[in-house]
Amino acid sequence: MGNCISTRRSASGTASPASEEAKTATTDSAAASTHIAMAAPSPALEEWKVEEPYVNLHCALGEGPYYEKATNTLRWVDIIKRQLHTVSLERGPDSVVSLALDTPPGVTADVEGLDPQDKILVGAKYGLALLDRKTGKYEYIAKFTETDNERLRSNDGAVDSLGRFWIGTMTDFGLGEVLPEGKLLSALLSADICCRFTPLACPSCASLTMGKPSCQTLSATRHRVKIF
Repeated sequence: MGNCISTRRSASGTASPASEEAKTATTDSAAASTHIAMAAPSPALEEWKVEEPYVNLHCALGEGPYYEKATNTLRWVDIIKRQLHTVSLERGPDSVVSLALDTPPGVTADVEGLDPQDKILVGAKYGLALLDRKTGKYEYIAKFTETDNERLRSNDGAVDSLGRFWIGTMTDFGLGEVLPEGKLLSALLSADICCRFTPLACPSCASLTMGKPSCQTLSATRHRVKIF
């Protein structure tokens, strides 16, 4: 599934209502032993040995790698250094282009109907913004809160099969200990941002189920997976 946010609303014409509170699965030991005995053996995990990095930019916090199939390029962000990096997989590591920003970019997504070489969606400090990749200028299209919250910034995210952008917010750098003050939000370009779950300390690794309007996110500081 491509990481592309749609400008269309859901089939009902409105943003989907918030899912019921995430459930934490607990495992019954007796049931677990039964299932283990019946389950087929898992295939061996494939392993790779990395001798050296493909691109060595010494990122302070490199995140959000995304492959652009049309251009055979890879883009990713450095949240702390406030940069967007792009490398051509055809031309190799020496083709890296870096774009400096004045906001910490948490994650990026393509926008349906827009050329990603020109503009992409960025999870910025205060909300979702359209970024001009040629100039580095951006315009907020949706804010996380009515009044900008200096304590929070965007973090990881992903786009689901309905074109909704799921994104997490968390304590920004330089503000002390990471607190459970973040949120998991979802948004369509044609609708307001909807809070799906709070509080969270470090929502990350959003994963979507193909064909189903659900989201799984990892709370990195508490080592829990929540499903919506």
